[in-house]
Amino acid sequence: MAAKLLEDKSEYVRAWTVQLAVESLHPDELEMLLVPLVEREQSLFVRRYLASAIPRVPDEWGWKLAETMSSQPGNMADRDLLLLLWYGIAKSMPDHLERALKLSEKTELPVLKDYIEWYATKISRQGRDAISMRLVYAKPREQFRLLSLFELGVRGMRGLPEPVGWSEVAESLYDSPDISIRRAAESLGAAFGDTALFARMRKILAADSSDINLKRHALSILAADSSFENLPYFVKQLETKELVRQTLPLLTRFEDPAIATVLLKRLPQWNGAEKAAAMEVLASRAVWSKKVLEAIAKGQLKKSQLTAYHARQMANLGDAALNRMLTEQWGQLGQSSEERKAEVSKLAHAYKTAPLWAFDAGKGAEHFKKLCAACHQPKNQNLRIAPKLQGSGSKGIDYIVENIIDPNAVIGSDFQARIILTVEG
Repeated sequence: MAAKLLEDKSEYVRAWTVQLAVESLHPDELEMLLVPLVEREQSLFVRRYLASAIPRVPDEWGWKLAETMSSQPGNMADRDLLLLLWYGIAKSMPDHLERALKLSEKTELPVLKDYIEWYATKISRQGRDAISMRLVYAKPREQFRLLSLFELGVRGMRGLPEPVGWSEVAESLYDSPDISIRRAAESLGAAFGDTALFARMRKILAADSSDINLKRHALSILAADSSFENLPYFVKQLETKELVRQTLPLLTRFEDPAIATVLLKRLPQWNGAEKAAAMEVLASRAVWSKKVLEAIAKGQLKKSQLTAYHARQMANLGDAALNRMLTEQWGQLGQSSEERKAEVSKLAHAYKTAPLWAFDAGKGAEHFKKLCAACHQPKNQNLRIAPKLQGSGSKGIDYIVENIIDPNAVIGSDFQARIILTVEG
């Protein structure tokens, strides 16, 4: 009956026959029906159903369907058909990489070729080796296409082994007169840990003639390099106001006590956002946190500079000596459940019974700045690390006081922090 219905004049009948056959017939019977059908079928609508069948049938003849459909130029006219065909191929690519790459060389569908070559770089070292070798022998226009797909495939990855052939082509790509090619190649080189590329970027940072945008780019590439050789180049960028915010996070990878000295010396020169970023760095390692607390003890740094947010960050480092210093300079960070309840009750009672003249808005603002403002931004920000406070008043004074005494009592899943302790400390 299925064989008869696949000859029907209606494309809708033929399409539904494909779907129902895939759901009910034995694979051997299906192969006898569908493989010949895909070669003669002219309806793009029916071909969609055939493409949908690819991931649901045995690999061997599912690839026969894919290879036949990829050789039909008319399939370019149907965007959904192209995607269905790609989804079927993608599911099998990790186990059939070589076959997929051969298909990409023969296909009449340029979009499918792009998808396969992009995904090959994403899923395995073998895929990256294959595309890298294609880069070596490609003509300029084709080279740029492959380079763009390659860069997109590994974007965000770090520490990848250098693929076969990359060293043969990298230098010429870095020197290309086309900035798009240079940027894509540099992004790839960073993913592969290309030491020659990193040396180029350090030269850009060292040169006074390099403009700000070029230095920003160099810093973004060197973010992939944890070499200690970068440290003096990063420290030098702290002299340029426009680069401070980008440079500060890069310092966290170096366990060097001198970094704390440099940052504490420069702290008074920076604005609020820059100071907050610097404190984030200083609170990320025990050795630097101790220098911050020593500076507070000597009166070299205002105690108000150390917010509750940064104090908790220091406490989470798990250093006993640091925690003792923190208690001396900052105060007790944690309380027992009963102590918290008693303090909440006491403060709420004081609020309810105190006369209006006893309230000091200035003190409240000072407390907010010290305890809350690091996370609860007073204005709408692109990056929210804590919920908005508007509307809290309607929940009553006990709710407000509890959150002042113990801001971490209840934290929504969207705002829960994660502490990652690296092997380097």
